[in-house]
Amino acid sequence: MNWAKILNYGGYNDWQLPTKDELASFAKRGGNRPSQYCNANGFSNVQAGWYWSSTTYEHNDNFAWSVSMESGGVGKGNEFHSYYVWAVRSGQ
Repeated sequence: MNWAKILNYGGYNDWQLPTKDELASFAKRGGNRPSQYCNANGFSNVQAGWYWSSTTYEHNDNFAWSVSMESGGVGKGNEFHSYYVWAVRSGQ
């Protein structure tokens, strides 16, 4: 989350990681192949792997929720897991 907070890209500096629910909604639209769906519908370089969300796991602050762009699964991981990040900006 700290990476997204200091990201300055495209002239914007208000980036953040999506919540678990936001990220899961991206994956859900893609059915069995979320990364392929996203890459074919306006996004680029979406990897078939796990992505961090900004949502902390409620039973342990050392864990956060993540979403698989390979299968659409939702899980939790600790800071030692190497997952992808997908920075987003708030909508209007």
